[in-house]
Amino acid sequence: MGRPRVLFLAGWYPNEDHPLTGIFIQRHARAISPWCDVGVVYVHQSLHRTKKEVAVTVEDGVKTVRIYMPRPPFGNIPLDLAYLKIVNSRFVNAMQGIRFLVREFRGFDIIHLHEIRPLGIVALLAKHWLGIPLITTEHSSEYHDTPPSGLERRKCRRILENSAVVLPVSRALERDLVDIAPGAMFEIVPNVVETSSFVPTSVSRATPKKRLLHVSLLDDAQKNISGILTATARLKQRRDDFELHIVGDGPDRQKLELFAKSLELSDTVVFHGMVSDQQLPSLMNQSHVFVLNSNYETFAIVGVEALASGVPIISTRCGGPEEYVNASNGVLIDVGDTDQLVEAMNLMLDSWHTYDPDVLHDAIVERYSEGKVGKMMLSIYNDVLARSA
Repeated sequence: MGRPRVLFLAGWYPNEDHPLTGIFIQRHARAISPWCDVGVVYVHQSLHRTKKEVAVTVEDGVKTVRIYMPRPPFGNIPLDLAYLKIVNSRFVNAMQGIRFLVREFRGFDIIHLHEIRPLGIVALLAKHWLGIPLITTEHSSEYHDTPPSGLERRKCRRILENSAVVLPVSRALERDLVDIAPGAMFEIVPNVVETSSFVPTSVSRATPKKRLLHVSLLDDAQKNISGILTATARLKQRRDDFELHIVGDGPDRQKLELFAKSLELSDTVVFHGMVSDQQLPSLMNQSHVFVLNSNYETFAIVGVEALASGVPIISTRCGGPEEYVNASNGVLIDVGDTDQLVEAMNLMLDSWHTYDPDVLHDAIVERYSEGKVGKMMLSIYNDVLARSA
């Protein structure tokens, strides 16, 4: 058999409005492209277009079809909703994208759905139309935070149990999905970490102020950044040789900045806002300890990127991070326990230098590099194709 032809149906994907959305799906497509012919279909509700446009590109060997849906034309909510459901729906546009790529690739061997919602039903119909197996990868934490119910839950179960294999990115997410579809077959395939970008450097971290680093979309209900700020204020009463750097933007940024000010942390906490892909590795390399204080995570790729940069980590036992944080690379604490967080921060500020950056990096390469994850996916593809032959 030649190279498998794989159709990715992406619920999220980098686009002109949000260039980082779904980048982990793009990395999966790139990871498998050395061994497979990959085509991607993604449908995006445009923020500014007045007519539908289709952008076909080849990115790192992956043929990508982005279909940009225009704004509804009526300015009347009932009519707009009808238009999006019937005339210009994700379903209609996704099926057009699939038909285009089927012609381009002269058929496919596997459909690989990324995100059950919103294109799961499209993937299920395409599976029967093309007569090929369906594989589903899920990345989202919504199945822990707001699990589906009623008709939506039944739809999810049908998609999962009609997949040859379901590939959650962590055991924590697998547990949430098993609860929905106990009859499905599961295998963990993690997100890809760009281990060529996140690498230790020879730059000395022996600075007057040690740096604690946190990176996230600033959503306090999930990330509990306010808990990090509270712990920082308490730790500041014991020592003054550190700073907390917070990278990212989001719905709670203003509230968190005001909270930090109320704790009198203006000289200790730096809010960087959103930074580019090129800036983040540099900020990692300037840091001594990474802090993740989330209430729940399916994977938390920024924690793995920190370890790939040679930076030890403090993390809550919030789901995904337990798979890669241990005594060899950091400290695990209980969710919502500020006392433990203060003690962990104090300990790691004194012991960060005992962790070998190259050892931390190599361990991440072994599990999460593009080549490693790509070979895992290829093995699963070959197994599914052998079973369906």
